[in-house]
Amino acid sequence: MSTTGNKILSKYYEKGTPMIPLEYVARISWTEELGARLKRLRGKTSRRALAEKLTAANYDYSHQYLQKIEDGRALTVPLDLVLAICEILEIRLGQILPVANLDYPEEFTTGG
Repeated sequence: MSTTGNKILSKYYEKGTPMIPLEYVARISWTEELGARLKRLRGKTSRRALAEKLTAANYDYSHQYLQKIEDGRALTVPLDLVLAICEILEIRLGQILPVANLDYPEEFTTGG
């Protein structure tokens, strides 16, 4: 991100956590830490099994791509993929993205 972009964001963070409705988010900036968190949350479900469940839900992502995500080699990840993974694993989005104030409709939550 540019220096100007960082300055603009820092102004929002000074006021508290910025809230962006999820319908405006297409991709999530991804890190190795987020990938490791996803891997832990996936538990005993194999990447191949998760990829098959994603395919059955009309999301075409391979187990190789899921490995790239978990290894932190993906720079960005589509939000719809993250939401689909949450639904399949029956976890909440906040378990993968540890942000205090996520502004998302109730239908995007699963598992309670």
